[in-house]
Amino acid sequence: MLSSLLVTLSLGSGVLASGPGPQDPDFLSVDFAADELVSVDSTTGVVTPIGPLGFDVAIGLTMTWYDGTLYLMDAGFGPLPPSLYTVDETTGAATLAAVLSLPGGTIDFAEALTADAAGLLAVIDDEPGNSSRSKQIVRVNATTGELTRLGRMSAGLPGDDGDLDAVVYDPAAGDLVGVDGAPMESINYYRRVAPDTGAANEIGDFTNVELDGLVNGLHLENTRLFAVTSGIAPSRGSIAEVAYTGGAVSLVGTIPLVTTTGNYNGLVRAAGQPCLADTNNDGQLTPADFTAWINAFNNNLPECDQNGDGACTPTDFTAWINNYNAGC
Repeated sequence: MLSSLLVTLSLGSGVLASGPGPQDPDFLSVDFAADELVSVDSTTGVVTPIGPLGFDVAIGLTMTWYDGTLYLMDAGFGPLPPSLYTVDETTGAATLAAVLSLPGGTIDFAEALTADAAGLLAVIDDEPGNSSRSKQIVRVNATTGELTRLGRMSAGLPGDDGDLDAVVYDPAAGDLVGVDGAPMESINYYRRVAPDTGAANEIGDFTNVELDGLVNGLHLENTRLFAVTSGIAPSRGSIAEVAYTGGAVSLVGTIPLVTTTGNYNGLVRAAGQPCLADTNNDGQLTPADFTAWINAFNNNLPECDQNGDGACTPTDFTAWINNYNAGC
């Protein structure tokens, strides 16, 4: 009865991001010179340390949200093998989740990490001695660290032969948005990549005097794409907002980072908790979450509980509508 009642309702589009301006939540990133989690004020660019990760990270580290968990992936440079960690947003402490493994292959370099509704996706290099060419797209088992091969990007694209320094999943298009920094890190090439085949299309490139450095992290909120750069002296890097339409990119503006090191990698919003109304866990609020909540109610799934009382009841329907309308 509840299902038949719900499907008669009409929902508008929700958004995960608030509008531009000071109400935007802060960002999180990692200072890989100091090995610590930091917050970045989305209006002023001021970088504030949160706390030490507890281990020596390597360039290539990236972060993503999935199901309310903050994940970090270490490239595998230095003494540590390529590994997956979870990170406490309030303290910065990182906990080893799994050492990454590729059955029948070798991980030379693990570079970029993101998530779709089914779990974690990564871009790695599986060609020893060719660590600047991360081409293999894999699915990551967050419990065991085992990688499953998906598509492979081809060489010969502009920039660094198919290398992806940062990547984020686009739930609307069902593919990846990645960035490859060209030699001397003066131009960042944006491309879309199909995870299952590796097929890539260039969607734009640009540089900017305030965007002087390699893009090391991406965060997508509907058509708002954010990038963090590690600066090239004297620049300390910046947060750039990029207008993204799926097939093209253009620079909206930059916020120079107010910091001492300029060595940053990974970019997510400081969410504090998962977005409850995003019941299909695809990273955005759309009417598809309405159908997902019905399924959760009918099957007594955890996503049904929208009011936090630990039970799945019809009162969660009203709570879901309120959560959806409030946005995330």
